[in-house]
Amino acid sequence: MKKLLAVLLAALLLAVPAFAQTASLAGEWTMTKTVASGVVMSPETYGVSMTLVLNPDGTGFARQTINGTPMEENGTWAQNGNTVTITSQISEEVTTLTLQSDGTLLAMVDGVAMYFTPVSYTHLTLPTKLEV
Repeated sequence: MKKLLAVLLAALLLAVPAFAQTASLAGEWTMTKTVASGVVMSPETYGVSMTLVLNPDGTGFARQTINGTPMEENGTWAQNGNTVTITSQISEEVTTLTLQSDGTLLAMVDGVAMYFTPVSYTHLTLPTKLEV
């Protein structure tokens, strides 16, 4: 029985990114790594933290700290399949993020890859019945 439970739990955890691909991506996402010129770094290494909050109603905001200075910017967002488009309310700048197979969101900004990991899984819809 314990083996069956372990197998079911492992299958469910492996399936979470697949569910995220078809479900709403609303939720809280935090930047966990960047890649520039092939160099992988954590944002904290260069004094940056960023969280995206995508509300189910299409509003959202980015909360960031750069070298100890906090900033917040409101905007709107829309989802088309595995792609999220965020529009800044202030600058009207548009940022596109793409859901990756590992469940992260990827934004490419000025040649820098920024990866966001879900903090809350409110955007996932799990099945009500597991079939084995």
